[in-house]
Amino acid sequence: MFSNIVGLGKKKENQVFVPIPGTTKQHRLKENIGAVNITLSEKELDRINAALETIKISGERYPANLQARVGK
Repeated sequence: MFSNIVGLGKKKENQVFVPIPGTTKQHRLKENIGAVNITLSEKELDRINAALETIKISGERYPANLQARVGK
């Protein structure tokens, strides 16, 4: 799980990111829903935040022609 969270991107203070899991398999949907029962300790959250801070974001999320369509 930790390695999946690290791949989500860089987290800034007071910024919320919400991964949106997708699936085509019922057993994966049940697995995803089960994640609401996970509680992370302060130590785990600190490790996650430290790992996220090491990720350098570069470039735009979308090409310019697609970015122009965001929010419309």
